Amino acid sequence: MTSITLPDDTDRRLASRAAALATTPEALAVAALDQLARSTPATDTLPAADAVARLRDFDALIADFRARPPACPPGHAVDVSREAMSAGSGG
Repeated sequence: MTSITLPDDTDRRLASRAAALATTPEALAVAALDQLARSTPATDTLPAADAVARLRDFDALIADFRARPPACPPGHAVDVSREAMSAGSGG
């Protein structure tokens, strides 16, 4: 089991915060350290195997999308001009 020695100021702040939360300094420290140990900093990179798996999943998603029939008939065009969008709006 790991044990740590805290500076006096840190120990006082920890005790004060724990009292405000109606818990012990030890329980508060364990919860905070566990959360820190479980988190992954945003600057971390994915292990190569994870990156390859994510890329494979993305490629499968794109292949599934491309295999679907088109939502509109061939040659269908959508008019997204300003005039078409404001038609009937009184503007």
